[in-house]
Amino acid sequence: MPDSQPTRPAVFIEKIFPVTLLNKQVYYEHGGNPFKGLHRWYSRKPLSFSRASVLGSLLPDTVTMEEFEYLLGLQRRIPPAPLSKGGAEGGGIGWQDTTTKLYKTPPSPERIKQVHDLCEQTWGTRTPTVLDAFAGGGSIPFEAVRYGLNVLASDLNPVAVVTMKAAMEYPLKFGPDLQHEIDKWVKWVGDEAEKRLAEFFPSQEGETVQNYFFGRIRWCARVVSQWCR
Repeated sequence: MPDSQPTRPAVFIEKIFPVTLLNKQVYYEHGGNPFKGLHRWYSRKPLSFSRASVLGSLLPDTVTMEEFEYLLGLQRRIPPAPLSKGGAEGGGIGWQDTTTKLYKTPPSPERIKQVHDLCEQTWGTRTPTVLDAFAGGGSIPFEAVRYGLNVLASDLNPVAVVTMKAAMEYPLKFGPDLQHEIDKWVKWVGDEAEKRLAEFFPSQEGETVQNYFFGRIRWCARVVSQWCR
């Protein structure tokens, strides 16, 4: 039987992937990813790995590792440390960017243009569609949007859908006006919280309450209940 599978160009991720480099980027990202602040998502994919996965799945396998790292957004490059007396390399293999943190570094317009050029050569369109049907916290769609790609994302969990709309769809749709509305309602919530909690957090003259701590007591109540039996 003739092969009925559609043919497509070979892509970068099928040839090689900078796992060691990306592991270091994830180390930077751990705990500092601002995207996590929108909503806690326990299985959220790191933005640096998500960006590399998107580009690796779209760019042709003719792209070199150096070109791929540049298109990711890496900047300064240094040679590895010299070999030790025992023959082991002191600073790892290859060239490394030790300053750029991808998760908080959007791609430059120049890099975006180069990615679009390569996509046009490979797929016949400058902005191919990235589909993530199980997008969860939205890391993969978020990085695809950063490169100006066409994105379709969804999830069975409605919380995930709302989170993605707030992080990607609404900012693109409403622009800077959305930030003004967000600032207005953040201030309203803060003022209301301060007013309603004032009796529970009294302060002396000249003092200002800066933070409120919230803790769950279900586990403590269960322990007390078991202890009293």
